Amino acid sequence: MLTCADPFAFWRCNMTTADEQNTRLMEAFIEKALPKLVEALAPHVEGQIAGLKDNATKLLDEVKDHRRASAEKDELLDQMRQVLEAVGKPSPTMPQTFTPPAAKKPIQLTREQARDPAIYRAAKAQAEKAGVPLQIVREG
Repeated sequence: MLTCADPFAFWRCNMTTADEQNTRLMEAFIEKALPKLVEALAPHVEGQIAGLKDNATKLLDEVKDHRRASAEKDELLDQMRQVLEAVGKPSPTMPQTFTPPAAKKPIQLTREQARDPAIYRAAKAQAEKAGVPLQIVREG
């Protein structure tokens, strides 16, 4: 039993029988009203949950669409890499005389390099062998 000396139970010591009766009535009311309250609020809560569920489904669909698009882009990038790697390599369908345009860059010498006969002869021989022109460019 609680005593009035207990500071946490002081309010119970001062409770009258009317207060006790009111407390019991309130507890009984809550027990009876709670199921009806839950029943009344259920459609509202379900509506809100349905909205959240629809939004989550929409977001998940967007993520899946993004992943599919990303996978398609990756596939296209792989195809482009294969094409770019094959550009410099001869293939049975490509004529053997075909040389990619990037390989036909001229050999360039500066004027100072062109004045050295050994460098000039080596560059000219290299240009003739590669089938590209020899250019003398200005410095700087």
